[in-house]
Amino acid sequence: SEYFASSIPGPIHLHSGAQTGAALGAARLGWLATSPQTTAHFEAVCIRPPIEKTFSPSTHNVAWRAVLARRHGRFQALYQATHRLMGAHSG
Repeated sequence: SEYFASSIPGPIHLHSGAQTGAALGAARLGWLATSPQTTAHFEAVCIRPPIEKTFSPSTHNVAWRAVLARRHGRFQALYQATHRLMGAHSG
């Protein structure tokens, strides 16, 4: 996870209960949709869970960051080329 955090410009936070986050988020959206639209209600429903662990970018592994930057550049070039090809065949 430190390697992944090193590929982005900031830390990655793992929240308590992250494995059920999507289901709870959907349930909270439903709850908000069927309830009064007040700030107090929103704040009661949308509670940010505590951070269980933080993965910070590696400051000592400059070589790994360079590898990730090259890979990201290749990904962007391939994505744009694929997007142009798919766009040419649509419609």
